Amino acid sequence: MFAAIESVLQSKIFKVFICILLGIYVCLMIIIPIDNGWQPAISTWKEWQTFNAAIIAFLSTLLIVHSSKIAEHYNMQRKRNAAKAFMPIALAELCDYMKSLIQLLEKLHQGNEVFELKVKPNIPEQAFKRVEKFIEESVPQDQKLVEHLIIVINCIQVFDSRITTLLTDKNIMNKQERAFYQINQFILLHALVSGMFGYIRNNVSSYNIDKLDKNRFDIKDCPLCMTDIEMEEYANKEINFELFVK
Repeated sequence: MFAAIESVLQSKIFKVFICILLGIYVCLMIIIPIDNGWQPAISTWKEWQTFNAAIIAFLSTLLIVHSSKIAEHYNMQRKRNAAKAFMPIALAELCDYMKSLIQLLEKLHQGNEVFELKVKPNIPEQAFKRVEKFIEESVPQDQKLVEHLIIVINCIQVFDSRITTLLTDKNIMNKQERAFYQINQFILLHALVSGMFGYIRNNVSSYNIDKLDKNRFDIKDCPLCMTDIEMEEYANKEINFELFVK
């Protein structure tokens, strides 16, 4: 109900309607009476005193509402900018976390690390909080980025659960092969996160990424286990949750 009322008040038709009514009011209550002389004008204003008071009150209300909207807009923008200012730190922490897991999975695959829970890096909770804060303060122009951030957070939680099971469940067979399979999933997710820095750092005006940049698949100090055909295939797929979690 309130959303519908807000929509009507913000519509161009409503604003034009108010302007027309104000134009008629000014014409009937100011221009024409003054044109007939000051005495007729004063008589007209006195006769319509209650109505004029209501009009003034109405205009005052519109000004107050408009001022409140402007103040609210700037307040929301300020909070959003504050949350966005800390996002590069959050993205860097997420990238470091995924990089450390890629390196761990490679060691597990090669047999250079034991399958024990103590070797698993912890989820970067502080980064999660910063991302949550940004999502709460985001504006419509951030919508695509917010959708991708939600994918990242959900994927990390799924991956953390999978790796925990891999490290603790002694009944799982072919653990080294499973570890190898997870490497590519983290590489893809790392590519998604690293592609967000341009917008977060205000290097670009908009975030309209629909597909991964295969040039981001090569991560320093991490193995790249994809063939050129696989990289091309991944790069041509639309970004969604299923791309990272199968």
